[in-house]
Amino acid sequence: MKSKDMRTVLVAFLKNPSDLLVAERQGWYRIPVSTKNIPQNVKEKKLEYIAFYQPKNFGDDAYQVAKYAKVKNISFAKRSELFPDELSVQPDKLYYKIEFDTVENLSQPILSHLPRRILFIPTTKAKLFNAKEINDLFHESNLEEKLWRAFVESKIKAERQYFQHVKGRNYILDFAIFCKLGKIDVEVDGDHFHDNHKAVKYDKEIYILFESQVWIVLRFHHEMIDNKYKFNDSLARIREKIIHFHGIKFSTQSDNTIIPPDPMHPGLFDE
Repeated sequence: MKSKDMRTVLVAFLKNPSDLLVAERQGWYRIPVSTKNIPQNVKEKKLEYIAFYQPKNFGDDAYQVAKYAKVKNISFAKRSELFPDELSVQPDKLYYKIEFDTVENLSQPILSHLPRRILFIPTTKAKLFNAKEINDLFHESNLEEKLWRAFVESKIKAERQYFQHVKGRNYILDFAIFCKLGKIDVEVDGDHFHDNHKAVKYDKEIYILFESQVWIVLRFHHEMIDNKYKFNDSLARIREKIIHFHGIKFSTQSDNTIIPPDPMHPGLFDE
């Protein structure tokens, strides 16, 4: 994360159209406190704007971010306070309650080329109001940003921070590239990543799991991205693998139409 985190925007998942109605009519969004990996800008109450990702059950308006609002307040609230007319088995369940002004339409929807899973995307105001597609919203490390810009300039179609469920385990891939005869996971490691024995063991587990699912993993250390000549070599290596897999598959809709519940964040998907 950068020394001064400018990610004062949160793109948040809407479970269904009724949650959008709550946002539009009552002006709030909820996140269960029990949810793993609560966005830091929520915990620190540093949100300026919230926007909403609409999944499959939004029909013709699915897989896009089309609406946003200016945040007024973040507080804690029990379920019984949020839904006073509801008979709930968990009335004391605690939530972050994000309150905001009128929900407005973005000048143009930010589309996802794939029907992909998205829970939260902490991002910046500039990216929210200028993004053309979902992948433009992610605001990660400088190394990942540099590689993403190179992909865009080289017309290498990739998905950022891509959720992948393999053999009962969940992974978030830095970059996923879908080819005609295979899939490429591109990972960017920070300075001290491989000093950690647990991380190295995790690498090996990923290789074994992913190779059994027609994936290959390409991992690049920070020096391979920072250095101009090594960076060009890294891009060349990625292109070689794309050619090896007979080029990029421009439509992977049929591979991703069924999205299972996310066991990493079970609370958020509860009623």
